[in-house]
Amino acid sequence: MRWKRTLEKRRAFTGWMFVLPWIVGVIPFFIIPLISTLYYSLGELKLAAGGIDVTFLGGENYLALFTKDPTFVKELAGSLKTMLTESFMILVFGLFFALLLNQKFHGRTVARAILFLPVIVTSGVVIFILKNDSTASSLMSGGGSQGFIQLTAVSQLLSRIGLGQEFVDTVTGLMSSIFDLLWKCGVQTLLFLSGLQSVPSSFYEAASVEGASSWEKFWKITFPMIGPQIKVCVVYTIIDILADERGELVSYINGLAFRNNLFAQGTAMYVIYLLCIAAMVAIVLAVLTRFIRYGGEDRAG
Repeated sequence: MRWKRTLEKRRAFTGWMFVLPWIVGVIPFFIIPLISTLYYSLGELKLAAGGIDVTFLGGENYLALFTKDPTFVKELAGSLKTMLTESFMILVFGLFFALLLNQKFHGRTVARAILFLPVIVTSGVVIFILKNDSTASSLMSGGGSQGFIQLTAVSQLLSRIGLGQEFVDTVTGLMSSIFDLLWKCGVQTLLFLSGLQSVPSSFYEAASVEGASSWEKFWKITFPMIGPQIKVCVVYTIIDILADERGELVSYINGLAFRNNLFAQGTAMYVIYLLCIAAMVAIVLAVLTRFIRYGGEDRAG
């Protein structure tokens, strides 16, 4: 018994050693800035010779965002809508590619490397340069009538069918951002692939003996068994999209704070935005926990 306890202590100590750098880093780089942000959002900030002069105002900054700044509410709603549509597409693409790469075929390793290579070798700076180059941006984003996808023709076709303009704009908007969707699904594909490879092949063999179809195997075996990976991918995707500095809301807040010197209002906007991200993650996790049972348990009806 003594050696078992000693082994457990050693493992616990090793685990804490791995976590310790993160704990040490999260205090000065996350907790303290978060507290400062909350404090600054409750006052009026002015740059002074000795630093920042804060005049406490209470909740006036937050009240003004919803009563005097309709642009913020509009941008916030638009960001949440974009997050819902883009995250769904990214997760679908990621799972689709993972299912393909999980099959046995010649060149599978090369295909996996090619799919994940952009995530490794490129950075936000490279993407920024590409998207601001007229030729590259046209090719990547659809570019109206000159890109990979003829968005003008697609828009006209959908309008002639009789679909609403809002639906047409949503579809063409998703198609125009297909480069970003493909670019962003590398991490999700890798996570989904790791989950698929952990599913025992005996489960599929037993299902085949029972006469289960491929569709039934996916929903009864694959989907429940990769439940943990689905949750991780959903949380990662939501945060990755909403925290993107190229987003319209983030750009609006940065412009308001740094170009107009409205630092307190910008800080309050970021606090609300952070709360929205946390709420969105909590809601999605609650829904996934309700309807996805890891290990093949019955999904709640």
